[in-house]
Amino acid sequence: MVVGHLYVESRLVALIETRLFKPGDYVANLRFPAKVDLARALGLLQPEECSALKRLNKLRNEFAHHIDFGLTDAVINEFYALFIDPWHRRFIPPRTDDLLDDLRGVIMAIAVDLNAKTQLLSPLEPHVEQLHMQILDALAPTRPPGKGEGQE
Repeated sequence: MVVGHLYVESRLVALIETRLFKPGDYVANLRFPAKVDLARALGLLQPEECSALKRLNKLRNEFAHHIDFGLTDAVINEFYALFIDPWHRRFIPPRTDDLLDDLRGVIMAIAVDLNAKTQLLSPLEPHVEQLHMQILDALAPTRPPGKGEGQE
């Protein structure tokens, strides 16, 4: 469960970084719900996807912090109900008699969806940085030829 959550989180970060110019460690340092909210604000996730990701995070916390937490049909049914459109439903495997396998299937479906989106969205092109530098140069105050900083 925890490993699945970490993988989903890595896919979420990769998706967000396709839309940031210089993400650095900014996204990595955010808490999971803030990453989900940022992806939504960037137009990368639909509301039901945010609900599924936040429910996954809550479930991960329950697993990690409550030793007596038990996986139930109700928990799995709740996840399945979050995937309401055909695009997402096609990634969800059919229910089995094994709750843990069902949970793995849902986590896999979330990861596949995030990965597919990341692959479809190319990162900001390298020439964008060059353009950014040209804009900064154009906006910089001009100096007389041959005059460096501190020589005026």
